[in-house]
Amino acid sequence: MSILDTNDNCVTLEGLFNKVSQAYENAATVTVTITDSTGAVLVSALSMPYVTASNGDYRVVVPAATDLGDNGSIVTVAVTATTGSGSVYNATGSVYVYNRQLAGTA
Repeated sequence: MSILDTNDNCVTLEGLFNKVSQAYENAATVTVTITDSTGAVLVSALSMPYVTASNGDYRVVVPAATDLGDNGSIVTVAVTATTGSGSVYNATGSVYVYNRQLAGTA
């Protein structure tokens, strides 16, 4: 599941797990794309590095200058992960933007 924390613009994918091999995926290629309510792309395929010594966690901070909207905006966060074996994982969710005074500020 992906989570966008609008206080620090951090996107996190926690516990990427392969149910077939029964192992955490710690070497996947993971990206995040964020779109606004009209479908306009705000962040395009931003790479999410693996969190060292975690169990399948990946994290990235979206640049502070990225305009994610103001209070009341809704953005869609889509995370895609591809493993060395070719498995593909997708997680998508809508996030309500709050506690923002100006667009593009953290």
